[in-house]
Amino acid sequence: AMAIQFQYAFSRIVKGAGIIAGTPYMCAQGLMGGALDCMNMPYQIDEATLKADVETFAAEGLIDDFSYIKNHTIYLFSGAKDTVVYQGTMLKVLDMMQYFEAYSIRTMFNYSAEHSWITNFYGNDCSYLGEPYLNNCGLDFAGEFLKQSFADMTAQNNNPGPWNPTRGIFEPLNMVSFEQTFYGASGLISMDSVGYV
Repeated sequence: AMAIQFQYAFSRIVKGAGIIAGTPYMCAQGLMGGALDCMNMPYQIDEATLKADVETFAAEGLIDDFSYIKNHTIYLFSGAKDTVVYQGTMLKVLDMMQYFEAYSIRTMFNYSAEHSWITNFYGNDCSYLGEPYLNNCGLDFAGEFLKQSFADMTAQNNNPGPWNPTRGIFEPLNMVSFEQTFYGASGLISMDSVGYV
């Protein structure tokens, strides 16, 4: 959800967003209970209010103008078996991205994934919910997002340079863990005490 908040608030400097199991911009209205409702009660999400919030905040200069979203590459992933952020919530994210006319939107909603970061070489079974919240679904989500982002930026003359498909090849020795309790890690927010980079 944080990537979406950043993407809307700072849309001028963002070129794209790869979202796994997020919630629409301002869906929680700053409330923990609101966040939980957004995650698992998508039928209660009032898209009209959220869209109006974006337009109002932009008009008041509280966030960047939403017109910059038209330059964004968006990759959305929602596991069909996600029991933490329901797929209906990600459909609301998709609706908002379409409403604000993101340049390129790709969805991956057909994987039998639970709530986790999606990989193609490492982690638990795709449909497993639990530590370390890295699931091997046979998909390099980050790589696919970056590949498409580079292509879209090049097409828009933002020329980041050519995509090199050998960048980021999985090397187990490069998987480093770090303590993230300091950053608020808690099972209540699906954030384990150990993070990986």
